[in-house]
Amino acid sequence: MPTYHFANVVDDHLMKISHVVRGEEWLPSLALHISLYESFGWENPIYAHLPLILKPTGKGKLSKRDGEKFGIPIYPIEWEDENQTYSGFKELGFEEGALINFISLIGWNPGNEKELYSIEELIKDFKLERIIKSGAKYDYNKALWFNQEYIKNISSEKINENLGNKIKTKMNFLIDSDKVINLIDLVKERVQFKKDIFNECVQALEYSSSLFNNNKGFFKNIKNIKSILTELHNQIKDEKNKNIKEIYFSILNENNIKIGIGMKCLRLCITGKDKGPDLFQIINILKRKEILERLRESLKTIND
Repeated sequence: MPTYHFANVVDDHLMKISHVVRGEEWLPSLALHISLYESFGWENPIYAHLPLILKPTGKGKLSKRDGEKFGIPIYPIEWEDENQTYSGFKELGFEEGALINFISLIGWNPGNEKELYSIEELIKDFKLERIIKSGAKYDYNKALWFNQEYIKNISSEKINENLGNKIKTKMNFLIDSDKVINLIDLVKERVQFKKDIFNECVQALEYSSSLFNNNKGFFKNIKNIKSILTELHNQIKDEKNKNIKEIYFSILNENNIKIGIGMKCLRLCITGKDKGPDLFQIINILKRKEILERLRESLKTIND
């Protein structure tokens, strides 16, 4: 309506707006707004019209309805409209800096391969002239990647301040309290959200007997594997032997067992799973009595 455009110009002038940055759908209104400024004898602000953010498919303008349609957040915070609630980035667990970084790089090319920016770096490097002229696809997977990268850069000491006591309470029978930081170091690079770190800590150290049983056939045709694992158990039992990795690799070498096969055997025995975080970091974190117990139980299951 004409009154809207009139109020838009008067409001911006009274607020002393120097720059107006808006979507390209406003281009048809530009001449009208400039005419209004000139009619009042006021100085025009500097205008910049940005290409649209497109749907994840790359076709059509992104709308609030697309959040529900594609199951992705559109708003920074939770938003209610017409009895519909839309999830926000904040409620999902995104880091503030990660969201700003993600949004800043939609349609903006810094002129290099750099992707991770601090707020200070964005303030310094961002130039309107480097915004691309075509629409930019909204890539939610890229937003998740940014959040994961930001979590990697949060110090484990900082995470420990919030989660340390919870981890110790849950896992005190598995690890010593001085190993909590090591555990956080191990898992924080594997999560997309900070809220998932606790569960990832539990999952990294838990032993799955059901998965071990599903995979115990793997041991069947490996020469001397029972004696190898028994020898490892006996050497770990000696508290003087600190470097379990060196001990195990030496035993594998003596028995002409390939490292890859030997590692899978040991991972199954220590975690019950055939994949996961760095195995020897897990071994370093677990209490030695727990490692010995898992080796004994695994050998018993293999023999059965």
